[in-house]
Amino acid sequence: MFSLASSDSKDEKIDYADRAYRSMKRWRIVKIVVFLLAIFFFLSHYFLYWDPGEGCFIGIKPAFLEFTNLDMKRALRALKQGSPEDYKMVCGNVGVINPFIACGGFGGGCYYEGQPKTSSNREIYVSTAKDDLVMAMAVIVHETCHAIQAKEGRPLNEEECYQVDDKLLRKVVTFQE
Repeated sequence: MFSLASSDSKDEKIDYADRAYRSMKRWRIVKIVVFLLAIFFFLSHYFLYWDPGEGCFIGIKPAFLEFTNLDMKRALRALKQGSPEDYKMVCGNVGVINPFIACGGFGGGCYYEGQPKTSSNREIYVSTAKDDLVMAMAVIVHETCHAIQAKEGRPLNEEECYQVDDKLLRKVVTFQE
């Protein structure tokens, strides 16, 4: 039959105490650890928003047509600075942001009823044009308003949520004449 090992290799033995063998094994482990860390940092950079000081952890799903994941993270950081109470409202009621364009079109968003009532599972859909930070903040707050309505068992009310995002916009945007 076929054999991968030659007859000479049966006599060869690996000396596990050999310095070269240990060095090669260590180098292999270092490469694996570096590779795993690189994957972790890539995934956390693009798909996780984490603010341990506020206890805020939000997953961000991949955006396939526009690369707006980093815009979502920037919008959350700007929301923290511009309107801390709205930021806490988002952190306490949203577990995942999905930048799906089909829901709400460009510059819009959606909240689907029937989601679990725990904040770690609630998902909002936010579709904003790339680099439109203020609009992303407003849509995040608006869709979070719907998540709260659903959590409290109330019907989704657009008027209430438009008031919430209007209040945010008036707070963070200064209009000059």
